Amino acid sequence: MIELPEAIVLARQCNEALRGKTVESVMVNSEPHKFAWYVNEGKDYHQLLYGKVFSYSVNIAGYVCLYFDEAQVIFHDGVILRYSDAGVDHSNHQLLIRFTDQSCLMATVAMYGGLYVTKKGIVPTVYMQASLDAIDCFSPQFTFEYFMTKANEKLSLKAFLATEQRFPGIGNGVIQDVLFKAGLHPKTKIKDCDETKLRLLYEKLVSGIREMVALGGRNNEKDLFGLPGGYEVLMTSAQLKNPCRNCSGTIVKENYMGGSIYFCPQCQPMKNV
Repeated sequence: MIELPEAIVLARQCNEALRGKTVESVMVNSEPHKFAWYVNEGKDYHQLLYGKVFSYSVNIAGYVCLYFDEAQVIFHDGVILRYSDAGVDHSNHQLLIRFTDQSCLMATVAMYGGLYVTKKGIVPTVYMQASLDAIDCFSPQFTFEYFMTKANEKLSLKAFLATEQRFPGIGNGVIQDVLFKAGLHPKTKIKDCDETKLRLLYEKLVSGIREMVALGGRNNEKDLFGLPGGYEVLMTSAQLKNPCRNCSGTIVKENYMGGSIYFCPQCQPMKNV
């Protein structure tokens, strides 16, 4: 899934790989996917992009936004982006943008994902608007004071970080490692954390995101060229067979809030205040 670290990395890579390229053609949904989301079923995509020159790319929290003159292409959630030179098979995709030099940007959808092409300036979803309205965790303006404006003492730390678009672009994949590094259990309530622990959580969130970006994303996600990121994810299903790297204890998986949480009971005890 595209989370904030991957969105930053992908946007940077698009700026390098697509610089000065002109769109020759656009194909939509060669392999139909029930949970691939388009604007007007993608019927206007070729017309909007044909002949347009790539200008630049940015991320808006977990959204990857590409601008072609007065048009924009926006990807989010479970979209897998790949760039390749001419001569590569691109038969199965949900969106394919071919350039005049025959290189291609191909997007496929894993579980679900948005692939939006519109005129520049249009915000295609309310979730993207929430991202525009927020300060993301990579920004210098993301201060501890801002972080605490989102806090509600009734929430668990997992709910605080992962729900209600409080911190757009941050999902379960990033949160697991942040909580582990802070030594905090996902089910711990905010009301049971003093300021020291909340400051530590904030610091591990900011430093964790920056480390993931510096290393090219997480190693269970791939970049624009199909290469895994250099940041080794610590708390995930793939690590269940391994001992905790802090204490050599057993990593535990539990169902919580409609998903899974991973934690070390020794390093992340519930009674940690």
